[in-house]
Amino acid sequence: SEGPSETWGLIINEAQNLAKPVVVSDHVGCWKDLVVASDDGEPGLVFPAGDEARLAEALRSLLADPARRHAMGQAGARRVTRYT
Repeated sequence: SEGPSETWGLIINEAQNLAKPVVVSDHVGCWKDLVVASDDGEPGLVFPAGDEARLAEALRSLLADPARRHAMGQAGARRVTRYT
């Protein structure tokens, strides 16, 4: 998401329901609720909107670490159950 902002970003909920890690820009409204690390784990990564280098870095880090991808997916699956 690169526009002024995206109010939520429902696709993040959908990905987390499938226990997939997510990578979102800070213009996606749900990042503060669904993506930041907390006591239930780190469900994904956030990068500054428009920063292609940081997006690439985030994607490379996930591609290189299957265990981290799995852990993030599980954290996201736990997190999204708070929302209906």
